[in-house]
Amino acid sequence: MWLQAEGFLDKVKAWWKSYIINGSPDFILVKLKNLKKDITLEQGAEKSHMLALQQEYQQLIKAEEISWRQKSRCLWLKKGDRNTKYFQKMANSHRSNNYIDKLKVGPEIIEDKDSIKREILDFYKKLYTEQESWRPCAEFEGLASISEEEKTDLELAFQEEEVLALIKSCAPDKASSPDGYTMAFFWKAWEFIKNDVMNALDHFHQHCYMVRYTNASFITLTPKKKGSIELKDFRPISLIGGV
Repeated sequence: MWLQAEGFLDKVKAWWKSYIINGSPDFILVKLKNLKKDITLEQGAEKSHMLALQQEYQQLIKAEEISWRQKSRCLWLKKGDRNTKYFQKMANSHRSNNYIDKLKVGPEIIEDKDSIKREILDFYKKLYTEQESWRPCAEFEGLASISEEEKTDLELAFQEEEVLALIKSCAPDKASSPDGYTMAFFWKAWEFIKNDVMNALDHFHQHCYMVRYTNASFITLTPKKKGSIELKDFRPISLIGGV
């Protein structure tokens, strides 16, 4: 949303160019972290200003509502309060659906947070640990393979055009990655961040290495159905960083 604010992208551009980062080109994430701090501070100041305006507005609205209620002697204000409670219940319902407050393990229902965490970790460790000591053999001779020219093309350096095309092919306003940025940010800010992004990609192409936290990700469990209490009813989704 802040990308749509008039003049805000200019502030982001000025902040980005002010950061002096020493180190390899793949330290671009340090710039992203610094930028996130500045954006957070800016949004905090704007929220404080908006909160003051909202409080003033609410006081004016409340005075007008009391005036009309005294004139009409109606009970619509009470009904309005009921609507507010309805929307609050809906919001709380969405939160509860995305929160694992209990878990069924065998015949037992677990509600302790530490126990739930431990059971989830154990479940996925067992799920992704190979138990078999034997694997079938396979022969791959005679299978179709790419040509030497195609192999060379796959190893070419990253091109700015293809990187930008990839960014534009992603949904711009999907949930932000763990670093806090959506694809819309990279698209809108491409003019002044592209050199840093391309330098990081070139460094990776030449050295086959990027700082470890570039590939860091979060895993979240989303319920497949309402009222999920067994781990088989949750879908693990990996949230990766924008870079």
